[in-house]
Amino acid sequence: MTVTVNAKTDLVVPRSVRRRAGIKAGDRIVSFDGIDSPSWGRIEDDALLVADKQVPVTVERDGGRQQLTIVPTKVTEKGQSAGFVDMDPDTGNAGDAKSRTDSAIPARDYF
Repeated sequence: MTVTVNAKTDLVVPRSVRRRAGIKAGDRIVSFDGIDSPSWGRIEDDALLVADKQVPVTVERDGGRQQLTIVPTKVTEKGQSAGFVDMDPDTGNAGDAKSRTDSAIPARDYF
C-alpha cells in the first residue's frame, strides 16, 4: 500500500500516529504486525486489537525496506476500547475507499 500524505493533514495533525512511526508519502506497507502483504482491511482490523501497543511495520522506500513501529491510538467509547491508525486507503475516489480491501489500494491520511 502506498501512503499518500495530505499536506493539509500534516498541519492539522502534527503528532499523528503515522508521522510518529516515520511512515512517509510514497512508502509501501509490505508487512504489518508480522503479516506480509496485508490488505488495507487487515491493517485496519488488526489495529483495532492492538491499541497503545507497539506494532512492527515494514515499508518499502526508495528501493529499500525499513523497519518501523506504529502505535495505534486507543479510543474508548461506551466502555469499549479500540486502536486506530490515522491513515485510510485512497483509491482516488473517497466513495470507493472502504469497499475495497485488496493490497493494491494506496493509503492516505485518515483526516
